[in-house]
Amino acid sequence: MTADRAAQLLAAVVREMVDDAVATALARQAAPAPVRLVYSTATAAELLSLSPRTVRDLIRDGKLVGHRDGSDWRITRAALEDYAARFDRPLAGRRAS
Repeated sequence: MTADRAAQLLAAVVREMVDDAVATALARQAAPAPVRLVYSTATAAELLSLSPRTVRDLIRDGKLVGHRDGSDWRITRAALEDYAARFDRPLAGRRAS
């Protein structure tokens, strides 16, 4: 066996070992928590670092879009991100897009 052939075989074995190690590490990682698309006023308030009352006031004043759900309001992720962008307010727990 030539030195070149031995080097090729060694490189192939190392590549396979690395691929297996990476696949194993990726399989062990916990899946990220899904991003919810609709929030209650309490959760929206937490994400905006505001009180639930302030979130309801923002909805009433038309500054934040919300939809009535019985006695509570539901706010979409898109509405929260829009509000955060328009009023330069960071959204807690915001994930990179």
